Amino acid sequence: MILKNKNREAFINSIKGYEKVLLNSFEEKEINFKLGLEELAFYNFEKKFDVENGEFDIFIGHDCYADKVLTIEIV
Repeated sequence: MILKNKNREAFINSIKGYEKVLLNSFEEKEINFKLGLEELAFYNFEKKFDVENGEFDIFIGHDCYADKVLTIEIV
């Protein structure tokens, strides 16, 4: 999953919860993962590991152009 912080002028992208899953042709598999506050945190301009309020896009797929995207908001 790729996480994109929409709060920043220069987007901060990071890969979280990476696990390679091999599938045969036409095979489907359910994949579960947990996304907590620690996965949303990053080092801010004050060099503090923190979670900022705002929107985050979560992309599921092989890159940040994946068609499966979820937008969440931290308040």
